[in-house]
Amino acid sequence: MSMEHKAFLFDTKLYYAQIETIVKKCCATKDGSIAKEYIDKHYSEIFNPYTGESLDNNWENEMSSGTMQELFDFLLTSCYQPDMDIGLEYAWDGVLEAIKELHFIHNPDVCVLGAPLIYSGIKVDPGFMGLGIVEHTAVAQIKEKLLENQEKIKCITLPKDVLYELERDELIDAYDDLCNIYKRAEKEGKELNKDLFIIPPRPQAIAKAFSMAQKGDIVLLLGKSHENSIIYKDFVMPYDEIKEARKQLNLLNKGK
Repeated sequence: MSMEHKAFLFDTKLYYAQIETIVKKCCATKDGSIAKEYIDKHYSEIFNPYTGESLDNNWENEMSSGTMQELFDFLLTSCYQPDMDIGLEYAWDGVLEAIKELHFIHNPDVCVLGAPLIYSGIKVDPGFMGLGIVEHTAVAQIKEKLLENQEKIKCITLPKDVLYELERDELIDAYDDLCNIYKRAEKEGKELNKDLFIIPPRPQAIAKAFSMAQKGDIVLLLGKSHENSIIYKDFVMPYDEIKEARKQLNLLNKGK
């Protein structure tokens, strides 16, 4: 069985604001129907965890088992992009053991593997390979600790009894990769309703994006300009993205 390390920039703020309650209820009742209802309503914001592609209204056909854990697998992609893996691949074990040997961080497992999500005694682990998250509040501190010890990793005794043995250059490169993961996570961290806005009605979302744009900015409107409708669970709404964008620009200009 492969033990390849995968890592993604996971929006923990969005998770706690919108998704955790759903996961908690599912675990408490041992029933994934609440997760299914959420995906039904928001499938356009969710991805197939296997292919990374956006879902459509026939998204259930893309599931293999339909279990609660697989529903979590789909649901959690609202917080990350599954085709943007920046993990350590097979070097994770050696890096983890090296960090343990240096004794500079309280919980090295969380630093490399994240902390598990457990609700009502049920561990959220769709692939049964281990799932963990690092809290956004801990990212900066972990990054600083990793950078402070970056030179020490070059002199450490190579870890033994690991799943995948590394040469020194491989260990150094993998440690640098871990540092870069935390740098990216810190740089891209967003705060809900401050620099991250979730606005399902597209006209309102376009208006918000235009209102925030500054001189020299480019606003990207993705996914709808080639279509003439928005398909919801219970109805189809005629929609012209280009026309709507022009309308919002005109309204914005009139307000100046």
